[in-house]
Amino acid sequence: DVAEVLALAISRGEVGLNQAESAIFYDMDAVKATLLELKTVFPPHFMHTFAVKSCPLPPVMCFMTENGLGMESASLSELQLSLRCGCPPQMLMFDSPAKTRSEIREALSLGVQINVDNFDELGRVVSLRKELEAEGTPSASRVAFRFNPLVGAGTIKALSVSDGKSKFGVPLTEANKERLIQCFATLPFLDGLHIHVGSQGFSLDQLTRGVATCVALADEIDQRVCSGRVRVIDIGGGLPMNYGSLVGGQAHDKEYAALLKSRVPTLFSNKYRLVITEFGRSMVGKAAWCACSVEYAKFSNVDGRQVLILQSGADLFMRTAYQPSSFPLR
Repeated sequence: DVAEVLALAISRGEVGLNQAESAIFYDMDAVKATLLELKTVFPPHFMHTFAVKSCPLPPVMCFMTENGLGMESASLSELQLSLRCGCPPQMLMFDSPAKTRSEIREALSLGVQINVDNFDELGRVVSLRKELEAEGTPSASRVAFRFNPLVGAGTIKALSVSDGKSKFGVPLTEANKERLIQCFATLPFLDGLHIHVGSQGFSLDQLTRGVATCVALADEIDQRVCSGRVRVIDIGGGLPMNYGSLVGGQAHDKEYAALLKSRVPTLFSNKYRLVITEFGRSMVGKAAWCACSVEYAKFSNVDGRQVLILQSGADLFMRTAYQPSSFPLR
């Protein structure tokens, strides 16, 4: 009960006007229930990772790793934080689209998976792998290539990364496809494919179409290069949060899994391919609440409205403050 927990926190001096001005409370039982559902609806050859950007709080991240999840990092800082929170390197994804040479070298040295954003970055990986091999420390990192399956934009344009104007990944044109297949034919260390069509504002149908495109490309590479050539498929995250109800609907795990199994059956039946997910907000978005102090209350002489000045505002809830229709947090 929120009121009971808040009263207890105030009585302990953990939050209040003369203590911490704000606090975030997590229902870890709810989070664990979501994790268990993920493991139930997807088969054992799926490896689930947690998108650090959705909640970069060490206690939550440690809880995730303790319960068998990997981490998806979009920066070197997130990567390092993930390692400190107990994430094994082989369960850590490095997805930054702007990796420097030193960052790539560090990731290769650590053995984390690198999801390459473009052909130039792939060239850096080739060069740096050779450097490490020459030094007697060959890399154990998996390497996947991110392409854009071009399934179109979602309802929130700013979060859509699968239309023709997306800055991330390489668009799947015929020319790019042939170039990528050639990379799989000549670079034995290249393990797999990576996609992420967007976050929030995407339908399950759009997410599934992206995965179907990825699996079709993987199958074509297997046919044209050699059987079992694509060893890893990273299908990203993007499960939409259900902000329309106060209870239930933490995410759409069951519906998404059922749709994938129906439309992309080999994703489930081919147990020789590691399938990676990168869910974030859908795991924790409805398992937490924030309490904060009201420092001042003002009354408008114009229309009689009361204005409350809080300690938690646009700094913590930036998306809700500037796009309330897309992120209507209560």
